[in-house]
Formats: sequence, C-alpha cells, structure tokens
Amino acid sequence: MTAGDAERLVALHELLDAHPGAMVATLAPTGLVTDHPAGLDLRGHSHMPAHNPMEIFVPEDHVAVITVFQRVLIDGVSSVPVRLVAQNEGDGVVTAELHNVDLLASYGVVVAVLVPTDVSGGDGRYQPLLPARGSRPRIARLIKNGAGGVISADDNSVAMFGYPREELLSMPPLMLVHPDDQQSAIGTWMEMLQYPDLARRGQLRYRCADGTWLWLEVTNTNRLDDPDYACVFSDIVDISAEMSAQEELTRRERLLHQIAESLPLGLMQVDLQGTVCYTNERLLELLGQPAGVLLAQHLTCVRPQHRRRLLALADEVTTLSVEGDMEVELVAGPVAAGSSGQRLLHVGLRALAQGGEGTDGIIITFSDVTDAVRMRQALEQRASFDVLTDCLNRAELMRRLESALTRATLGTAVVFVDMDGLKGVNDTLGHRAGDEVLRQLAERLLVERRAKQMVGRLGGDEFLVVLPAVPDAQTAEAIGERIARQVHGVLSLSDGALVQLQCSVGVSWVAAGTAVSTTLVAEADAAMYASKKAGRGEAVSFRALPSPRVAASPTPAA
Repeated sequence: MTAGDAERLVALHELLDAHPGAMVATLAPTGLVTDHPAGLDLRGHSHMPAHNPMEIFVPEDHVAVITVFQRVLIDGVSSVPVRLVAQNEGDGVVTAELHNVDLLASYGVVVAVLVPTDVSGGDGRYQPLLPARGSRPRIARLIKNGAGGVISADDNSVAMFGYPREELLSMPPLMLVHPDDQQSAIGTWMEMLQYPDLARRGQLRYRCADGTWLWLEVTNTNRLDDPDYACVFSDIVDISAEMSAQEELTRRERLLHQIAESLPLGLMQVDLQGTVCYTNERLLELLGQPAGVLLAQHLTCVRPQHRRRLLALADEVTTLSVEGDMEVELVAGPVAAGSSGQRLLHVGLRALAQGGEGTDGIIITFSDVTDAVRMRQALEQRASFDVLTDCLNRAELMRRLESALTRATLGTAVVFVDMDGLKGVNDTLGHRAGDEVLRQLAERLLVERRAKQMVGRLGGDEFLVVLPAVPDAQTAEAIGERIARQVHGVLSLSDGALVQLQCSVGVSWVAAGTAVSTTLVAEADAAMYASKKAGRGEAVSFRALPSPRVAASPTPAA
C-alpha cells in the first residue's frame, strides 16, 4: 500500500467510525458503483445498491457531484454538501455530506461516504435507491457469462423483474427479452464480445413476472478476459417512462399529421430562414411545390404584386410575432391551370411562438376562396344593381348621390330620363320586347359615361344619370342635351322589330354644399315632365322653368 493510500485509509476509518449510520459505495474510475474489493475494511457500513450514484442526488446537485469526483482524482480527498432525492411521497428533504476518498492505487476504487446531516419530516430515516413499497427500482445489475446466462443478480434485479433469484439464474439467455428485440440483443451482445473492456449499450424490452414489459437501457461491459472478474456486467436502467413519453409524442405527431392532411386548407410551416419544412397534400394541389424549398419558390404561381406583399407580410409576422391575412390571385399552378377565370386564395399567417420571446417560424394556411368571392360579388351585384339593365338600383344610386354631394368640391348635376311610349311597346310587341327596349336604352346611357358618372334605374321606364364635378349649370345643360340625343333613334330588337326610341329628359344642377339629394332629383323630375309636355324629346333644365316649385320630398316612385 502506498503511503498516500495508507494515510487516506486511516482518515476513512475515522470518518466511518464517527458516523455509524453513513452509507458507502465503492466507485470505479468511471464514477460508476463497482463491487467491494476484497480486503477493504468498511467497518460493516451499508453499501449503496445503486450502480449509477447520480440517481440518489437531486438534479440541481449533479454538477457539484461530478466536480467533486473529478477533484478527488487530483487531490486524493474531496467533500461537498448535497441534497438527496426523496424516496416516498411525503418524505422531507435530506441534506448530506458527500466525502470521496481515493484508494485507487491500493484497491482500485474511490470510496464515497454519504453522511446525512438533516432530515425534515418523515421518520428521520433515508435509504438511498431502495424502492418504495409497491414500486420497482430503476437501476439494477446482472452478471452474466460469455454465453449470456445470468450467474448473479443483485437485489434490485429481483425487485425489478419480480422473479425469485434462483429462477433468474436458471433462465435461458433470451427468455426475458421481447421477441421483437431478440435480434437486436444478439447483435449488441456479439459486438460486445469482439471488443473486451468496452461497453455496448442497447434499448430493449424485458418481461416481468407479472407479464408486463419494461423498456430498459442495457449496458454490457465485457470483463471476460479480466482474471479478477471473468464475466460480463449488464447494467440496467428502466426507461419505460421515457419510452412511454416518446410513444405518446409519436402518437400525437401521427395524429397531428392526420389532422393536417384531412384539412381542406393548404398548410405549410416555414422556419426562420424562410425554408418550407412541412407541407400537406392540399398545398401541393394548390401550389404544386414540395417541402424543402424557400417560401418565395412556393409562391411563383401567385400574381407578382401579390407575391411581393405576401413575402413582406411573412417577414413582418416572423419579426413581430403578429398575425396577418390577405387574398392573393393565382396565375399558374395546378388549381389555376385546371380552372377558368381567376382563382383567389385566402392566406393566413400565424407566428410559431417559442417558450419565451421570439418565434420559431410561421404557419401559413391557404384556402381557395374563389367560389366564396364570386358569390360575395354576386350578392353585392344583386344588392346594388338592377337585374334587368345592370344599372345601379334606386337605393344604391341614392346612396352614392348623397355621398357625392357630401364630398363635392364642384357642382353636381343629375339628368332624369323617362322613356316615352313604353306602354305602347308592351301592348303591341309584348313585355319581353319592352324589357329589351329598356336594356338597349340602358346600354346607350352606360356606353357614353364620363369619369365618375353614375347611371341608375329608378324603376319602370325611369333612369337617372348622376354627374359629379360639373362646374356650372350651362355645362349641365349641355350634358343633358347630349344625353337626349343619345337616347333618340330607332332600336332594332332581336326578333327583327323596329322601335322608335324617344325620351323626355330633365336636368338639374346645384353648387357644392347647397342641396340635398331628394331636392336635386325632384327638380330634375319636374324638368323632365316639362320635357314630356313639350313632346319633342329635348332636354329641359329646371332653372329654365318659368316658376320652379319643387317640394323637398322623397324621390318619385317608379
């Protein structure tokens, strides 16, 4: 024995004699618990059954335990205060002093001495790594021969698997191993035999006496050529909880994938570098690009100006962790190629939040809203336009007139157009011909529209033309005369019939901010009746009437 070991052995014995309740462990240079060397007197103290001493310490103290073990290899002795893991629910916190003594030169081990210093709650006792009643230990050791047969089983192995020790020692090598894992176990074992003194690790399932299966991490260390051991050490860690968590995670990932594939939306995940790392099948149907390319490449089938806005919005969502939505038009891709007319997609962007601040990327959804947009446009058309003539209907025209008067900086004119003789057309040629005459009249009014000019059908054979930004009454009268000429002439109907078209036209003008819509329309109506009375189809201005009297009343009915 070296002088240093002799001196440290004396100190070890003094420590053990001073603390008869201390627990001891003999550690290999790797830090794992190893067998008690013959000839080393540990004063009969209890030997910790764990093979991984880290299991008995709270996770927050693991770094300190590793550091103090490294220090004993340099200084010969080391100590550190530690906290021990509670073994049963309701047990209090146990604090202890961990002392390490280096006896590697003489005995090949480091002796660790655990001296409890304080116990809060419980019954004042602590047994490191002994399983709580009704539970299994997580760590055990089997000693095997070269053929894999068990020649020694520690107490934890008996408690972990539930078999009597004699039964464990008599079992064939693969009897405990799950059938699906036996090939892997054989491969790991044969590899371990080829490399003495090196450990080989594998994950597999062992069957317990009660019929349940435990997921284990088994580390086999080949010491067959070592005359002091001539065996294989199988250090076992129960990883069933970890594997169960992994299986649950896998199940959730599978469920999430199934949900993503069943969505009617195109779905993509984009990382912080702009790479698309996931897409579902629906997205491929919409855009035709697989995962693994940049976001900009996915959007080549989007109208260029929409693509630029969408990429800018994606940057904003990623940087600011906000939400974004927009509509884009497809100009290429599977959906656009297989359809007529424009295809519109609604795009929703949401940030993928990290645990703290910032994002891990964004989730983008694409939904084909073409039909919904067309339906919306159709509803808007029905709500705002006359079905027969495609002119604005009365309600929408009056709303826009009121808005134009509110915003006007110049004068506003209205031209009231009433078709003469519609009843005669209906009586002689039928209402279908009458409707065709109204459509052709509307076309003449619509085809000659000026900028911002609005044409509406008030009902029956009455139309109203609204002209914003008319500087004076004379200009308004000139426009009225031009419209009167437009709506005069012979119409040729689809059945070959000819109809002489003539309309009575009334014009009214008002300076900016000096009238309301109902008054302005009533004045044009009065002028129109004057035109009808004259019977020449010429435009009449309200201001030209000899004694204009118009009440500020609702617009005339159709």
